[in-house]
Amino acid sequence: MARPFPPLIVLGLILVGLAPGKARAEAPAPTRETPGLRATQVSIALEREGKRRRFRATVMAVKDDTVTVLTAAHCLSDADRGGAALLLIDDEVVEGTVLSVVRNPSYRASQNREIPGPDNAIAHFRFRPSSKAAEEAFRKVRPVPAMAARSYPAPGGQAVSVRMIDQHGREYAVRAGNFMNPRWLEWGRAYKPVPGDSGGGVFVVQAGADGQPRPILIGIIVGQDDRGGGASLVSQDMRWIAEQLPH
Repeated sequence: MARPFPPLIVLGLILVGLAPGKARAEAPAPTRETPGLRATQVSIALEREGKRRRFRATVMAVKDDTVTVLTAAHCLSDADRGGAALLLIDDEVVEGTVLSVVRNPSYRASQNREIPGPDNAIAHFRFRPSSKAAEEAFRKVRPVPAMAARSYPAPGGQAVSVRMIDQHGREYAVRAGNFMNPRWLEWGRAYKPVPGDSGGGVFVVQAGADGQPRPILIGIIVGQDDRGGGASLVSQDMRWIAEQLPH
């Protein structure tokens, strides 16, 4: 059983691999896997009115059969509450139910293209594995180790090194910046998210007390535009997020 979401850790002033400067695109290259990161990233499928949506999410807490995730607001809505949900892990399918959906209060679906920063949401699910294989897959899910205490990069604009995992399990390491919008992180064409990737987490990496890489959640993948991939920034000091996470 995965442990409950640990106390949120304040983002340090100095992070490994982070440096100011203008964001630039980098050519995709094989990336060494960040320890523990894959277990925090899941794919979820919802079906309503004959349409199926698949998206990614970052696990924030697991308690018994209840899972709390942070994902993109455009991936789900209040209308999904009470509906069926599928958790897709390691080729296994775990059936469940949507308990609740809370979108960023500033999110407006009609304005998403013009104001992409608030495109994030928290959802609560109940999953009940129906086989031994599904149970084993479900028990591999882990909450993210830490989340930024405040919006990072700072609102003034900065370039940082980030890590992300797509729906196929491939990890990317790119440079990204929030120069165009304080709440919007862009990384050019080094990684262009496709349908099914939206909702995944964006992380910076800091060395933990044991010297091992420690991923810290700073954003949620939203999608791509003509400039490349982009994500909405999230942090512990957003009141609506703090209210939805276990304490």
